[in-house]
Amino acid sequence: MKRKSNAPTDEEIMEHANVPVWLAASAIGWSSCTLASALQQGRVPFGFAVQNDDTGTWAYNINPAGLIRYRHGEFQAMGMRELKEIWSDIANSIVDAKLESARVMAAAVTGAVMGMGGAAS
Repeated sequence: MKRKSNAPTDEEIMEHANVPVWLAASAIGWSSCTLASALQQGRVPFGFAVQNDDTGTWAYNINPAGLIRYRHGEFQAMGMRELKEIWSDIANSIVDAKLESARVMAAAVTGAVMGMGGAAS
């Protein structure tokens, strides 16, 4: 992606503890509205947005180092659907492993009880 000459440098971005939305948008060639929406939807890996329940206004937090890594293609944005699928797969794997352990333990206990019953007869 070709950047306009008014895009901030990495050094200018790092001057901020929390990069303003307009500056971050300029750095990656997006509009401020597009970036704000992406932050609100949790679709960018370098920041987040929080809505005030009382006023309905949004506050944004954009990590400068994360923005720079994203800008240089070191990681890509991931949608909520993909994140949910990944975490669902991880959770299912954990549950399956626990269930298998429980089956093995139940079989061992059943075998031990059956063995004790047979010895007592």
